[in-house]
Amino acid sequence: MRITSCTILIVLTLAFSRASAADLPKNFDAEQSAVPHGKVEKLTYPSKTLGFDRPVVVYTPPNYLKDTKYPVLYLLHGSGDDETGWNIKGAANNILDNLYANPAAKMTPMIVVMPYGYAKKPGTPMPTDPAERGKISRAFDDDLINNLIPFIDAKYPTLADAQHRALAGLSMGGSQTLRGGLPNLKLFSYLGCFSSMLRDPFPEAIEKVLADADTTNSKLKLFYLSTGDKDKNFDGIKSFHELLDNRNIKHQWAVKSGTHEWKVWRESLYELAPLLFH
Repeated sequence: MRITSCTILIVLTLAFSRASAADLPKNFDAEQSAVPHGKVEKLTYPSKTLGFDRPVVVYTPPNYLKDTKYPVLYLLHGSGDDETGWNIKGAANNILDNLYANPAAKMTPMIVVMPYGYAKKPGTPMPTDPAERGKISRAFDDDLINNLIPFIDAKYPTLADAQHRALAGLSMGGSQTLRGGLPNLKLFSYLGCFSSMLRDPFPEAIEKVLADADTTNSKLKLFYLSTGDKDKNFDGIKSFHELLDNRNIKHQWAVKSGTHEWKVWRESLYELAPLLFH
């Protein structure tokens, strides 16, 4: 049997239409030579907040046009990784390429921005003290809002408003998503949190958002929360989901088969990406 790009396209379409959380196409995260590929580039941006340049990886979709404006997904890595993690370990570029090649996915073309989530100078050692690591993780929150987003909007043809901006991340990146996204719904209308949660009591800015369900639900087009069923933090993540339910905060809850691992996060991205910007 001769395999053509048309054959692969048909297989991907059928797989997506019948796929569920427990039934994903086997090749959803594999590189397919016959499908169009987006471009992945690594660059740096100036951080006035931190006082030094910062690395970031940017994915632009297949058939990207510089005179067309695009929505943006900011996709954050977990602890122990860097700006390359989502592509090298998470196969994000393969997942997105395959989704774009699949008409059933109804993907909206988007720019995906994958920054380095620790606010430390290049070449300096990672702190061994967990408290210090947490400090440079939290310091990224301001850098994202005040430096990275303006840089991306200036360099790329973006639709620079909340309706066309999403923030998502795994584990540490999920916490950064909640801390940076919930108090800034004027900037983000789509949030995705994989294998992470916030513990009550919440910071004042987040408590205010979660206490006003009507306003929050009117601003958030999608709030996606996922975890593996054997995740080390499953009980805490599930409790956060239940708290959102009790607060009447609309969100999509997804439980995957797996632990605190890339399998779960790849599946979560595959599920989240087609839901964005519709």
